[in-house]
Amino acid sequence: MIRLIKLLALGILSLCGLQLTLLSAGPKALELGAPFVDQAILQRNMSVPVWGWSTPGTKISLEFAGQKKLATTGDDGKWMLVLDPLTASDQAATMTVTASDGAKAAVKDILVGEVWMASGQSNMQWIAGKSNVKAIVEQLKQAAGDAGGTSAPIREFKVTNYFAHLHPIDHADGEWSQDYHQFSAIALAFAHKLYQELGVPIGILNCSFSQTSIEAWTPRAGYRNSTRDYNKMIEAKLLETDPATPEHKKAWSAFYASIMDAVQQNQKIADAGRMTLFHCRRARCRAT
Repeated sequence: MIRLIKLLALGILSLCGLQLTLLSAGPKALELGAPFVDQAILQRNMSVPVWGWSTPGTKISLEFAGQKKLATTGDDGKWMLVLDPLTASDQAATMTVTASDGAKAAVKDILVGEVWMASGQSNMQWIAGKSNVKAIVEQLKQAAGDAGGTSAPIREFKVTNYFAHLHPIDHADGEWSQDYHQFSAIALAFAHKLYQELGVPIGILNCSFSQTSIEAWTPRAGYRNSTRDYNKMIEAKLLETDPATPEHKKAWSAFYASIMDAVQQNQKIADAGRMTLFHCRRARCRAT
């Protein structure tokens, strides 16, 4: 399964629960949400939300691309502000974040262009260096050599830890990279095509994991109160897997009862001097 999704100014990241500690400095910790780390690429021509965490009540000042934005950390320790639409740029810029308690953070080498999320299974995870896409890698390396060492502004942020949406995470592990050999092959081919057509920096957020379905990447709110039968079925399964719900207790009781029934049946078979169902299956025979 393969999915390439356009990010709306990175706001979709809050749905995915992808958030990363950037830097702690000064007397109090200051954190930024992913992917606001060195070598990041931000979305052009749209308002860009930037968020993070600090001590409740802390005043936050952010400066980037000639803009200065202010925010205040809420009671939950989270702050968010919104940058005005940015113009595409392949010139490295720095984002500076300062907290009123003295903490500071600087995100360096930021470009502005197109940002897409790559999500899927093992075929999306398959790296460029082990596929036919390595031909594109060689093209990019050759172009960099001809340009005196400047590579194409295509970067990938690869998330390296995963959890079910039943248990969302606050902090993801990952970093922006330009090691094309380790890029998702499909994502790199897509990004390269975009770069050829648009001529702006291309950022890929690779959030893929083998044998996962699209449902695993959809927030639970996406199924709640839906009128579609399929979505109702997914919501019912979610409730059954959530230990805090009555549906889970009922499902577990039914599962446990089925196990006890099997145990009792095997006990009767064993008492009668015949093979149990377990041994019978291993021996590829049939109890009578």
